[in-house]
Amino acid sequence: MADYAEDLGAAVKFMNARKDVNRRFVAVIGHSEGGSVAMITASRDKRITALGLVATIGVTGAELNMAQVTHAMERSKRPEAERRRRRSSFRRKFRTPCSPARAREDVPAPLRKQADIPWFKSFLSFDPAQLMSRIRQPILIVQGLLDTQVDPANADRLEQMARARKNAGPVSVVKVEGVNHLLVAAVSGEV
Repeated sequence: MADYAEDLGAAVKFMNARKDVNRRFVAVIGHSEGGSVAMITASRDKRITALGLVATIGVTGAELNMAQVTHAMERSKRPEAERRRRRSSFRRKFRTPCSPARAREDVPAPLRKQADIPWFKSFLSFDPAQLMSRIRQPILIVQGLLDTQVDPANADRLEQMARARKNAGPVSVVKVEGVNHLLVAAVSGEV
């Protein structure tokens, strides 16, 4: 995710160098993981004058991953015993997300391989609470209320963290009824 944030920083630098861009109005908006990347970049780059977070996580990546696995298991038609076993396996997999997956022999090989992917490690260790105190820009938080990928409670957590910042810009929250994670009209919110 740091690589993506570096790319976004380069785009901000490019926009600020243009003569036809008013530097006082360079805002960044990110959706889902893009919101996390936007947070990383805004915490580092004061040229960003406003931040938009759409369906962005307000918990660690490891917590979100576990919530998504739990949700998928709840919707699964697998027997309850198998669902419990799978949830337990995922909890073991992510209980220490920054440690080498190969050191956890109790985790099946395919899961260890997934946990070794650099992007996945960075996602699991992402913590918006660590960044928010360094973000000074005004923030707009947008959340679909039928989102099953990033639970709407994440918007509340982001708002709470953003309002606790000292000497920072204002915070606005928009919760949209009847839309899913992609802000598309939905009934169940499922993909």
